[in-house]
Amino acid sequence: MVVSLGCLSCALFYIALRSKVLGNKITVAEWDMNIVTVDDYSVEFPISYTGYSEWYQNQFKKEGGDYQKNISPGLSFKRYLIRKIEKQLTKELKLKQEQENNEN
Repeated sequence: MVVSLGCLSCALFYIALRSKVLGNKITVAEWDMNIVTVDDYSVEFPISYTGYSEWYQNQFKKEGGDYQKNISPGLSFKRYLIRKIEKQLTKELKLKQEQENNEN
């Protein structure tokens, strides 16, 4: 009888401990998903001075450009990069889809 109660108490302790650990992992995953920040999706890459200067003269200061609309160079450059990156990614995605269609 004593051995049976000892085994039962050990089993219950093991179950309680295991559920606490597994439950904690789920809570950590939920917490991680709830605190997603902009930094999680940020990218940093170097931009040469000559490349920026060319953009500034040829894109930002062009006739009817963002300079005349009183948009800051930082915001204008950010928008320019977003357009360029999205255009390139769209081009690569279409190319990949065409390759997959040709394989099928």
